[in-house]
Amino acid sequence: MRWMRTMVAVAGLAAALLAGTAVPGAASQPVSPMVTDGDSFVEIERFGTLVHWQRSGETFTSRRTRVNLAGVRAITSLDADTFLAISDDGRLTEWTSAGDSYTGRLIGTGWQASRITAISPYRFLELNLDGDLVMWEFEPTGELRSWLIGMGWTDTKMLIGLDDMVFLEVKHDGTVSEWAGMRERPLPMLNLSDARLAAGLDRERFVAVTRSTDELVEYQLDRFGDYVPTVRGKDWSHAQLIG
Repeated sequence: MRWMRTMVAVAGLAAALLAGTAVPGAASQPVSPMVTDGDSFVEIERFGTLVHWQRSGETFTSRRTRVNLAGVRAITSLDADTFLAISDDGRLTEWTSAGDSYTGRLIGTGWQASRITAISPYRFLELNLDGDLVMWEFEPTGELRSWLIGMGWTDTKMLIGLDDMVFLEVKHDGTVSEWAGMRERPLPMLNLSDARLAAGLDRERFVAVTRSTDELVEYQLDRFGDYVPTVRGKDWSHAQLIG
């Protein structure tokens, strides 16, 4: 099944590079990709307050915004200043930093059952209830295009985007695989069964909030290819989403 998933993904990606599929109803507005700094992420607290977190030495410091996103069920950062959010009613919105606040732009509707993770400033992955893995891309013209890159991902609990076509797959039992160019590398030394939230920072780092201790833990790739955890914060019970 794993081999079949890889073959479907590669074939779908090759076809998409030749001719992408336009998304009906998607907003056709230009975006301005930026390079992610790898040292920041956003959080939505329990009552909807949006908080921006920035690395500061051995921890992260917060900057509370004036934005309230109560009713949002999923978020993922495209870069240091832009993130996507899915609301309970299925709206997909792009939010861009504007000083102490953020401005929103509606991208589309009908995303109620989707899980998303960004893999670059202009690409993100969607996992739907059917177990289909779909890659979405913002074109320079503003058109949002998509193509199927995998099927049979029903055992996937969450995806953590790290880099362009590089992400982690966390299964329901907590085991983790790294996917790079749609080739799977199991990570037997890493188990994320205790992670209730997670967000990628860059190619070698991601953060997670633990369920049992409510800690913010940063994982960094070492020279042996394993992810080493370091606790970066305590009392993260307030966090509803990170991305």
